[in-house]
Amino acid sequence: MRPHGPRPGGCKLDYATFDQIRATGPVLFVRCSLREVEFTGCDLSGSLLDDCDLGLTDFGRGSYRGCDLRRNDLSALTSTRHLKYVVIDRAQTMQLAEALAVELDMTFGDDESDG
Repeated sequence: MRPHGPRPGGCKLDYATFDQIRATGPVLFVRCSLREVEFTGCDLSGSLLDDCDLGLTDFGRGSYRGCDLRRNDLSALTSTRHLKYVVIDRAQTMQLAEALAVELDMTFGDDESDG
């Protein structure tokens, strides 16, 4: 498990709100702490998030086409349904499935008690 906070070379933007931000060029978040950040109505098409802490990061409505999310743990994201057309590694599919299951408040049959 990663320690909380920025890693060397990164920045700490925990709890920030990005509202209606439109990237007009490449935007790079590298080794940043973005815990509980909210992206709402943003256009981050073609941006890169590399080795960032995305715990409870909310990707709300917006455009993320081509946003590169490889090399990040996606299991604790929120609003995963808005991440259409992003770039991930095949191994991250299970992380997104985990985030989606939490978002949909799913109950797994093997987690229910028998009594």
